Amino acid sequence: MNVPIPNDISQEDFIYILEHSQAEILIIEKLSTIERMYPLLVSKTKIKNVILVTESPSYKETSAFEKHEREIKIHSFLNTLTIGEEFLIQYKEDEILKRAGKISPDDLATILYSAVLETKPQDKIGNYIGTSLTHRNLCWSLSKIPEILSDSNYSTTSDTSVLCTIIDENDRAILVLPPSNIVVRLWGLTLFSAGASMISSRLEFLWDDFAAIKPTVFLAVPSLWSFLRKNIISRIDAKNYLKDEKTKLFYFASKIDGLHEDIRLLKNKKYKDNLKKNIHKINLLFLRIFIRISLFIAKKLVKNSTRLKLLGGKLRIGISVDGFISNQTAKFFHLLDLPVINIHGTNETSGIGIWSQLNYKDNNASKEFEMLGCDGIELKLKDDLGDIISKPRKPGTLYQKGPHIMTAYYNAQAKTKKVLRDDWFCTNDIFEWSNDDAKGTVVKDSPDKENHLKNLPVKKKLSFIANAKDIITLSNGQKVYPRPIEEKLLESKYIEQVLIISKNKNVIGALLYPNQNNLKTYFKRYSKHTNLEFQNEFEEWSKSKNMNNFYLNILKEKISIANGFKDFEKVTDLFILPQKVNLGHELLMLASKIETSDIISRYENEIIKAFKSK
Repeated sequence: MNVPIPNDISQEDFIYILEHSQAEILIIEKLSTIERMYPLLVSKTKIKNVILVTESPSYKETSAFEKHEREIKIHSFLNTLTIGEEFLIQYKEDEILKRAGKISPDDLATILYSAVLETKPQDKIGNYIGTSLTHRNLCWSLSKIPEILSDSNYSTTSDTSVLCTIIDENDRAILVLPPSNIVVRLWGLTLFSAGASMISSRLEFLWDDFAAIKPTVFLAVPSLWSFLRKNIISRIDAKNYLKDEKTKLFYFASKIDGLHEDIRLLKNKKYKDNLKKNIHKINLLFLRIFIRISLFIAKKLVKNSTRLKLLGGKLRIGISVDGFISNQTAKFFHLLDLPVINIHGTNETSGIGIWSQLNYKDNNASKEFEMLGCDGIELKLKDDLGDIISKPRKPGTLYQKGPHIMTAYYNAQAKTKKVLRDDWFCTNDIFEWSNDDAKGTVVKDSPDKENHLKNLPVKKKLSFIANAKDIITLSNGQKVYPRPIEEKLLESKYIEQVLIISKNKNVIGALLYPNQNNLKTYFKRYSKHTNLEFQNEFEEWSKSKNMNNFYLNILKEKISIANGFKDFEKVTDLFILPQKVNLGHELLMLASKIETSDIISRYENEIIKAFKSK
């Protein structure tokens, strides 16, 4: 049984995980990792041996390791290999096979620790909680990855047993995920079993790794996919990648696509003179026709050429894991001929569960994340009263059951009972069924399809709405799900970051940070059609009434009944953030959403003044 430890945790949490898991062997990169905490290793944990991966032990020269009640043996990695070789010589392979034969599928294989976001002082489980997974959990989840890839656009065969039809020894993968994440283990084993190579990268090295590795496979959390989308165009401009014909076409297509929003904003311009008004409408009509034709041609040319050089030029498989990628981001990479598979799985579900290759044809797809459960997994939705939901378009909490569900939280029985009952795991994610139950399905290869209906239910599809902790309940009892609203607003090229909140529980408001470059371009290009003068000092500019009205018009156009939103979901209050929210490396690695509490507390007085009192 092994216990991967998260990166960049405090010394207190490091010791807690070792103590709580009762680990006896610690594998670390460098001796300096444990120099200061050696007394705690001796007094609080059961560690007996430490293996150093990158250096030889020199602990005798370190005073921190002297005069303790018990000694922890420290080995170099090479020394450990020597011990293993001597064991093989003495006991042969029979002893290893004998020990392996004693392992059963339901034995504990790993404990995965993750941070507890809301830890109370009386909790005995510390700041981290351990998820217990068995060999059966891991092996079953591992078997589902070829199935997902086979059902996606990446495979030319439906034979899920032949992984090498999708990934082979010529593939190279980059993963930007914490080493302790279950996804790293599943996909690492998948890639290695197919003979592919893999590296784990970090945000600060990512662009260099794209250039050097030229990956064919890329895995990251949704926020990092969004980060790539927002940075690709700016990097194309800054580094003069436009010498490459492929990049020129993509750059042109993305810029043309962005003109759609300009047309919608300009069409509301009011003219007193009817002649000028009609001329304005005709100009916009011809511009709209030009955009559609240009975008159609550009997309066709992009898909028929090699992949974007900025991402290494070879990328063909994109995987978004541990969350839900926005439809805007999915469409962006679809323009690059890179359909991204969205796989949602947590430590509790062994990194697997539901998945989707997003539908790029749906204009309102910000609310249409249609996902499927893997074969062998049972799904159900429950409302607030605990009743089963069977009809579509009614939100409820998702429960999962199957061989992928954890056995328990390690040594945390009370916490386990809150989320796991009768083998059903409560995900705390809010979904809705996006299709009705079907009475039957046609056998595709039947010579007489009309007479070959089988009374088997068609797989029901799910649409993700929100995580339970993000729901806003208004004073009238109506529930507002921020994520679909945020996703729709982020489709605007003039909005870089947005958070949906409600300060007084009566109306919905938005905290947003503008995309300054696109905003400047708009007001310079269409200065004759706007009442807002451009200023260089953004913080002063953002406080102007005209700027506020500009963004209120975007909120009104995006969050409308025409786009599938309800009347109580309309965003009526607005605060323009004077500074961009710094997500940081850790957030990009571990989360897909900006935390609202920190932002609200930072600008609380300004938000109160900006939001209308109702």
